Amino acid sequence: MNPSKEVVGTELWRLTATEIASRVNAGKLKAVDVVASSLERLRAVNPRVNAVIVTCAEALKDAAEVDERVARTGFGGRLAGVPVTIKAGADQKGYLTDSGAKHFAQTAAETDSPQVKSLKDAGAVVIGRTNMPAFGCRWFSRSSLHGLTRNPVNPKITSGGSSGGAAAAVAVGIGPVAHGTDIAGSIRFPAYACGIHGIRPSLGRVGQFNDSSGDRQIGGQLMAVSGPLARSIPDLREAYEVMCAPDCRDSQQVQVPLRPASVCAKEGKPLRVGVWACPQIGGEYDTEVVDAVRQAAEKLRAAGHEVSDCDGSVPQEADLHAVAHSAAVLWASEYEGVDQRLKHTVDRTGDPDAIFAVSGLLRMSGVAASEWGCANFGQALMRALTERSKGIRQWGCFFQSFDVLLCPVSSRLAFRECEDVESEEAFDAVWKAQALQRMFPALAVPAIAVSTGTVRRRLTTASSGLAGGELEGGSVSEEFWEDVPVGVQLVAERFHEEFLFRAGEDLIRGTEKEVVTPVNSHG
Repeated sequence: MNPSKEVVGTELWRLTATEIASRVNAGKLKAVDVVASSLERLRAVNPRVNAVIVTCAEALKDAAEVDERVARTGFGGRLAGVPVTIKAGADQKGYLTDSGAKHFAQTAAETDSPQVKSLKDAGAVVIGRTNMPAFGCRWFSRSSLHGLTRNPVNPKITSGGSSGGAAAAVAVGIGPVAHGTDIAGSIRFPAYACGIHGIRPSLGRVGQFNDSSGDRQIGGQLMAVSGPLARSIPDLREAYEVMCAPDCRDSQQVQVPLRPASVCAKEGKPLRVGVWACPQIGGEYDTEVVDAVRQAAEKLRAAGHEVSDCDGSVPQEADLHAVAHSAAVLWASEYEGVDQRLKHTVDRTGDPDAIFAVSGLLRMSGVAASEWGCANFGQALMRALTERSKGIRQWGCFFQSFDVLLCPVSSRLAFRECEDVESEEAFDAVWKAQALQRMFPALAVPAIAVSTGTVRRRLTTASSGLAGGELEGGSVSEEFWEDVPVGVQLVAERFHEEFLFRAGEDLIRGTEKEVVTPVNSHG
């Protein structure tokens, strides 16, 4: 008897990760059938979205090994047979860790990074590597090396960045789970833009390290994390817990129970949710963005949680700006100051988007002048670390009164494609709108982007060629953009991710976003 008999006629790539693992482990479904279906889906839709830049030739062989493990032991792992994708910035044995840049497209990785290893150890099957902007320095996913990743929901808006390929892959049905990274919103914003869910775990939760590049500068060490994107919260939780496997290569990883005592104490009890619908940073908020937060608050209240506005409990506006600026300086330390090798590498790649974006990052952080020298940059860095410490303390006090913060992901709906490289003014507007994306990573706290639906809005489109010239044709025009995704951000105290999963599940229970239906990509 064929164990896949009960799902004949079903497009297996549509199944959730938890459904796949449950059926594979029960012997009711073969991992090779699931992976073959996902590879077929990849071949059918990827040419139109360019989410996956490399297809893994060994995927079916790896799936067969999962099936053999199930036959031998009765258990193939928590993610047995689940097709996943890996972002191009993470080491995967035998593949280039190019991070979207030609400079890094030289030598194949010799080992799997911790997050890749943990997924494989749990029985997940890597089917491809996903696109990202060069050096991961934008909220958009286009590079000279691999081209543009299109948003499968609406091709006129960005798929987000830097994990845009990961988000687009999940949204279009190329695997139910994707790996992403986040130093300033690179998981949360793509999830928001593509209408799926994504979590930025606490600093120290998920092990990460690339043997191919070695240790990062201080900004990357204190703010960059890896996490999953998925079409359902249960899938997100399962992938996240798998990725939390300990690995000695990550000097920042902390072995804390997935459900600390403070989380267990709230089991079965209402969560205290603070609503911050229109924060003091981020500029002017789109009406649809604020409405989404207010509607989410009502849904959480209806689910039995204790919901109240928290505007008077968050830090003062000056302190919010200070910690957001500290995050910018720490991020900029990857490119400028004590070690400028990466900045020089960006300049040498010739990727106009990356050059423009890194220049904007350094300008907005106030550390763009290389002639400052190490001493002056060191002083700026020390001030940033002091402001970061103050922010962690202030928000730690906030979370004594609230279990979850409900707020926008961005002050705006998803941007038009490559809006950030149209001009310095456009870059500055995008930077301002992403204040919450930039601030929370400096605080080491977990945050989840939960998709809540779509809105219809009239916006202005514009040409968006590579920065610095060669604009792709088309005049400025106005039109209705349908199906623009919208969502909210949930934030919790460090290592309290379980609160986010609880609130996220309650927020979308019974809605179309409880399990996001894969979209058909636009031609």
